[in-house]
Amino acid sequence: MKQQVQLLSGGRRGANMGVLNIYSMDIEEFITCKSKDAETLKFFNLSVMVDEDFMRAKDNNENIWLHFPVYDENGNILKDETKWKFKKEINATELWDMIMKNAYDNGEPGIFFYENMNKDNNLWYVEKIISSNPCAEYLSGTMFGKNPLTGEKIKSEDYGGACNLGSLMLHNFVVEPFTKNAEVNYAKLKETAIIAVRMLDNIIDINNYPSPIFRNYQESVRTIGFGVMGLADMLAMLNIKYGSEEAISFIDGLMNYVVKCIYKASIELAKEKGAFPFFDKDKFLKSGFIKKHIADDPEWQTIADDIRKYGIRNGKMMSIAPNGTISLTFGENCSSGLEPIFSLSYERKVKIGGQDEANIQVVQMEDYAYSLWKQTTKNNIVKHDVFVTAQELSVKQHLEMLKAISYHVDMSCSKTINIPTSYLFEETKEVYDYCFENGIKGCTIFRPNEIRQGILISPTEKKDPEEEGYISKDELKRGYILTADDNLVGRKRRLITGCGSLHLTAFFDPIDGEFQEIFLSKGSDGGCNNFMIALSRMMSLSARAGVDVYSIVDQLKSCGVCPSYAVRKATKGDTSLGSCCPVAIGNALIEIYKDLQSELSYNDEEEDEELDGDCGDEDCSNAIENNHIEVDKKILKEAAATTAEEPETFICPECKEKTLIFEGGCCTCTACGYSKCS
Repeated sequence: MKQQVQLLSGGRRGANMGVLNIYSMDIEEFITCKSKDAETLKFFNLSVMVDEDFMRAKDNNENIWLHFPVYDENGNILKDETKWKFKKEINATELWDMIMKNAYDNGEPGIFFYENMNKDNNLWYVEKIISSNPCAEYLSGTMFGKNPLTGEKIKSEDYGGACNLGSLMLHNFVVEPFTKNAEVNYAKLKETAIIAVRMLDNIIDINNYPSPIFRNYQESVRTIGFGVMGLADMLAMLNIKYGSEEAISFIDGLMNYVVKCIYKASIELAKEKGAFPFFDKDKFLKSGFIKKHIADDPEWQTIADDIRKYGIRNGKMMSIAPNGTISLTFGENCSSGLEPIFSLSYERKVKIGGQDEANIQVVQMEDYAYSLWKQTTKNNIVKHDVFVTAQELSVKQHLEMLKAISYHVDMSCSKTINIPTSYLFEETKEVYDYCFENGIKGCTIFRPNEIRQGILISPTEKKDPEEEGYISKDELKRGYILTADDNLVGRKRRLITGCGSLHLTAFFDPIDGEFQEIFLSKGSDGGCNNFMIALSRMMSLSARAGVDVYSIVDQLKSCGVCPSYAVRKATKGDTSLGSCCPVAIGNALIEIYKDLQSELSYNDEEEDEELDGDCGDEDCSNAIENNHIEVDKKILKEAAATTAEEPETFICPECKEKTLIFEGGCCTCTACGYSKCS
């Protein structure tokens, strides 16, 4: 197993990446090692390296040979049987299905595509990529050949890649955001990119390396990891929906511009300081990354001519990391990396005034662009629906965005493909084939499951298109309102607000657990009763009109701080979680909703043996009995089918709250700040 370790820093746990080649004799054990127990290799991300020969073999249902050793000393996959000491025959299609089943059920292993990773490597003539860093955006591999400086044979064990990353905050380059005059300040972006390349290059020289292998690698090839964050926020500011055709076209042009800026900046550094020591101009310019860009854009030919004439300072330059922590701390909670906005607003636990538990405070967080949008009242042309979140995007939109961005990245991108719970097994397999066929270097999916961090399972999509007279709540056409029947399931909560006690009773569909109705009433010392009645009626109406509970709660939690609420919190300290009555109601409602969903999921597993850990084939989706809400047939004929996945959360291993999200290849807690690998 090839692994790279991120050291413990500032009291935060590091992360690990384990990559095993598909031809390894241990591949079956590797694939299934995390499928039964969440504690097994819990601090490792696991991926399988596959090549084109294997992908063809699995498509043709052919047998392959597992063997040892797998690689030669140069990082090439051994195809010569005379070089193998051990071998074992296995069916490629069955092995691929084993990988897919575990990814479908548990989210791991991910997949790396050997040729896709190496054909874009500018250092192909001296390095073979066989692994990555934990989040899969930084690529380095086995060094081989002769040292151009000494003429001696390169010993691969003396060289190890080291992350040297920095990211442009794209949202900061939008002028007049949310207006018809909104545009990107490309001149400022170029100026910043030039400074960033020089800064990252300087770090190579001033860094204190924990091992000489990292110094050897960095000083020989001088790789930097130039990335971006705030991309989704930038799109919203420009009135462009993330995942739309307009967004894909815009991003293609933007990323091409960015990568041209940094390559030109590195050429200028080469004029000043010299090219990286392992530079070979003829071989460097034969990399797939350079050649495909020359074919697409004539300006790249000028860049190639300058590289041939002056050299280039850095061997590889583009690497898009998750940026979970720095997007919060330095990006003012902007969207992370190349990912869509995960949630418009949420609460986060932070330590203010000290590091003890007593210093923990709950603060309301909002996405940067969303917060700015609400404050922009003059000439604002952007509607709320521009702020699409990760769960609202289709799988195809996730893939198309990754394809457009990764095309302009000479290393790799950290990106999670969100797969709905209801997505079929065979459809999920197509996701990996799409990545392979479109030159994407690797693929990691996230589909809600129980193994990874105790995730709560959402009900499978309840629609059966073959059955007349039935329709799910999510399929209601605009203007239609469901009628709540007498069989709803109710849950009660007593809240303490700034004005006193508040009683909440929420009602849910007993089959799919979806929110339908709420009643709010004040206690003897509560607040305005008319306000409570009006709010409960509007929430109930929205729910029965097809608005999902997360959207309703998002609106509630967007309210500000109530003075009486703040005073009582400071004096008595007994208020319910929130900053005002609507926020407290939203927090309570989502807590009840998640608890009910968890109960329904548990009952489904008790009643259906097909779901007892062995679901993974193409018939898996039929294992859960389809349930529906009966409505008038007239509605059925006119309803437009839509799908909307709810945000999925995990139980955080640090604070034990259900606030852990999976995004950009990393797990991050929105409550306490725990992060697995960002």
